[in-house]
Amino acid sequence: MLFHISISSDAPAATAFALAEIMGGVAMPFPPIGNDSWIAFAGDENGTAIEVYARGWQLEPSFSGNGVRERFAIHSNRFSPFHAAVATPLDEAAVHAVARRESWHVETVSRGGVFDVIEVWVDNALMLEILTAEMQDAYRASMTVKGWASMLAAARMAHLAA
Repeated sequence: MLFHISISSDAPAATAFALAEIMGGVAMPFPPIGNDSWIAFAGDENGTAIEVYARGWQLEPSFSGNGVRERFAIHSNRFSPFHAAVATPLDEAAVHAVARRESWHVETVSRGGVFDVIEVWVDNALMLEILTAEMQDAYRASMTVKGWASMLAAARMAHLAA
């Protein structure tokens, strides 16, 4: 289980409020990392949250036994392979409305015909896969060890048949 993730944003407060809205939670300042960091809480029993740092903040190992240290550095590449699947109590239209209001690219797509997600591109640089209640059911049904093994076996059989 993931309890929280941390992301960068050009506008941390606005991003945290939009993500809190999508998750059905609240946004609050997050002073441990810089003056402009925020946290979006889902408001669930697990304490699920997304920390939102101002773009440029990075976490590095301290190498001194004191844990992580924060440092501000300018990065030239805004894209990375990082993404997260996030549950929402909102319906698909409401998620699209929040993303459009923030001027983020948004589209609903199928993941191999197995389950659908709403791709929300925070700052048009970071993808979050948002799942409505209906989408969560299909996701949970397929994203298991047994489900994944079955999918791999079917793909292997299709490859051998081709």
